[in-house]
Amino acid sequence: MNELIVGTVGTILGALAGGGFTLAGARAQAIATHAQAGAARDIADRQADAAYLQWLRSSRTNAYTALMLDSMTAAKMMQAFRAERPLRTGLISGRSKRNVYDGRLRGLLADDFSSAVSRMRHARAVIELYGPAEVAKAAADLVDHCDSLQERVGFRWRLDPSRDHGLPAEAPQIRALRERFASVVQPHVSLTP
Repeated sequence: MNELIVGTVGTILGALAGGGFTLAGARAQAIATHAQAGAARDIADRQADAAYLQWLRSSRTNAYTALMLDSMTAAKMMQAFRAERPLRTGLISGRSKRNVYDGRLRGLLADDFSSAVSRMRHARAVIELYGPAEVAKAAADLVDHCDSLQERVGFRWRLDPSRDHGLPAEAPQIRALRERFASVVQPHVSLTP
């Protein structure tokens, strides 16, 4: 009978010791799994941050480029508004490339100028949303100037299309504001990720 009690006690003690080792092993495995999941989460967070930064850089660059190109178009349109001079329709997208003195061409220039200013407003909105404050300020100066010109083009020119209303003189001002914008943007444009 003593042997039975000793065997039973030994079995119980063995089960407890083995169970303790099993419990310790399970706990160690849970800790390792948790650490591995944390590392995977950190990697995923870094990848998401990198993707967001790449998207942000791309959005900013696209907006900067659109504003620069459309301001160049706007300056060309203002320059082309001269009276007494043949206007090249090559400046107007999708039109023939012959020289004409037609007042209707000025209307087309005004329409294309308005389209360029509209695209500039869109780029400005993106820049104000995502861009640094100094870049947004330079973009606002450029777009505000072109907005005021658009009012002149739309109101004065439509009253008397035979005059240029001083609009060609505005082309250098647009260029100067575009150059200022470019100089402010330059430090924020990175060619490397």
